[in-house]
Amino acid sequence: MTDMTTETQDQTEQGALTTARELVTDAEIWAALAHKRVATIGAKGPGRGPANEVPELMSERGYDVVAVSPKLEEAFGNPAVKRVDMVDHPIDMVQIFRRGEAVPGHVPEILAMSPRPKVVWLQLGICNDEATAELVAHGISVVQDRCVKIELRRAEEAGALEPLR
Repeated sequence: MTDMTTETQDQTEQGALTTARELVTDAEIWAALAHKRVATIGAKGPGRGPANEVPELMSERGYDVVAVSPKLEEAFGNPAVKRVDMVDHPIDMVQIFRRGEAVPGHVPEILAMSPRPKVVWLQLGICNDEATAELVAHGISVVQDRCVKIELRRAEEAGALEPLR
């Protein structure tokens, strides 16, 4: 993972300027968790490990989670979609459960979303600096190599979020 210190500004659909960057501090990462409309690329069915457990936990915590998987019809209380750009409502955060080398293949889909997400979250063990740089250049902040479940717990313990149910 490289240090993405270059910040870029991109015009949002509402006309306000936002600053996109790789999010690395606790405060930045925990602020990203405030985004409640989430699409999960690489979601799995029940009993299939973190790619099911993490979005399921998010759903239980009140997040609106859409599974993005060609293998699922429904998950987390919502219909699943085959590609992230097929989600029919605004998404604030896209989380990815795919190998790092697969991430660049999803960048065009993410950039085709309207409106674009504010954050792309690459789960624990997943990094891709090339994809991160491209997303940041297009006004989307990125978290790499962090687990949402762990960060939710840490934010709760620090008093930055309401306790897990």
